[in-house]
Amino acid sequence: MEGEQERPSKPNSPPSPESEYSRGYEDGTRETLREVVSFIARGHSASEVRLLAETRLDHPGAEWRGGLPRPPVNRRVPLEALLPGRARAEAEPAPAPPSILPGYSYLFFETSPHLAPTFLVEVMRKGMPLVAITRHPESLPPAPDPGRFLALHLVGEGAASEEANLSGVRSVEADTQTLTGIVERFREGRDEPIACYFEALEYLNAEAGFDRTIRLIHWLNTAAQKGRGVLIVSTDPASLSASQLSALRRDFNFVRQGPA
Repeated sequence: MEGEQERPSKPNSPPSPESEYSRGYEDGTRETLREVVSFIARGHSASEVRLLAETRLDHPGAEWRGGLPRPPVNRRVPLEALLPGRARAEAEPAPAPPSILPGYSYLFFETSPHLAPTFLVEVMRKGMPLVAITRHPESLPPAPDPGRFLALHLVGEGAASEEANLSGVRSVEADTQTLTGIVERFREGRDEPIACYFEALEYLNAEAGFDRTIRLIHWLNTAAQKGRGVLIVSTDPASLSASQLSALRRDFNFVRQGPA
């Protein structure tokens, strides 16, 4: 109205409830996203990441009580309550690798390779020639002597290569006869025992079938026994049936259950 002066705003007026709610919601969401990213970086599964996000996030509509907004609380659920098995495995010190015995075969049941690569490093320190059958050659530790190392990268049909690349990695189709022939040629002319590391059992089982896969394991195990070598296999037990797991276990001298 005319003659009425505009009231000056207070420079230090408290923030409105709406702005407090918005700021709190932004902070809570930002912190949740940081935790989700850290879970992904640490190799957690999609179901674990989804469980984390659902547990951490609040529902905005539930934050209005009595007509007044309340900043959402970023619920800090302890990891041991959210994922007790994973938290326990991460808190415990890494188990010592088993003893390396000539002619022995070692089976590691684990969702993702942890114990088997640790044991592989110990085997490589012994200086044994090594052939690795893998889906992820980039995850293998560097070989002390590239001339005594061959990684067979299992690939789909039509993506195989005849020669190994500069890193000693050769792309091979998931065919058990082909794998047997390559391993046999790698052993030829070597008087010393060799080690075989196999972390692609799930893929080979899906591509070639369990019967052919288990026959390859039988052959690798027999070759390790006769040549006083070492066979190392890492696989996710959830990828096999109970009868398949039982058949697989019988082939190994040493079986260890890794973290879930």
